[in-house]
Amino acid sequence: MKPFRFTLESVLELRHREEDAARLELSRALEQQTEAATVCRMARERLEDVLQQIAEASTHSFNVAERRRQWSLKQAQQEICDRSQKLLDECTRVTETRRTAVIKARHNRELLDRLKASRREDAEREQQLQEQILFDELAMSRRHRHATHGEALAC
Repeated sequence: MKPFRFTLESVLELRHREEDAARLELSRALEQQTEAATVCRMARERLEDVLQQIAEASTHSFNVAERRRQWSLKQAQQEICDRSQKLLDECTRVTETRRTAVIKARHNRELLDRLKASRREDAEREQQLQEQILFDELAMSRRHRHATHGEALAC
């Protein structure tokens, strides 16, 4: 009997490569998201430090120039926090898009894997059926030979 051959094997291989590529892209997106989260956390910590310095300075003598410098520093750090949060939000969005792409690629590959398994089972059943038919024919041929041979001996 001929061996099983899945006619969509090249498509299945392509689906595997697409899934691998989608996973790689997800991995890169997760790395960028992690880096963005670290930058955002550090920016917030720096803002907290600036606010702490402003609070400590307010308990001392009032210096207009120093107060302006501190508030300018606070405003600049707040802008850095806002930008880093926007970057983190964008990275999170990209990561979710990549995660969805991985799920879709996996689904497409799994469909073909199931189709291949189903067709393999069908081919195995067909092969078993053909073997059974062959065995039945051999058995009938033997019986026929024995029956004809037995008639020849009886004559």
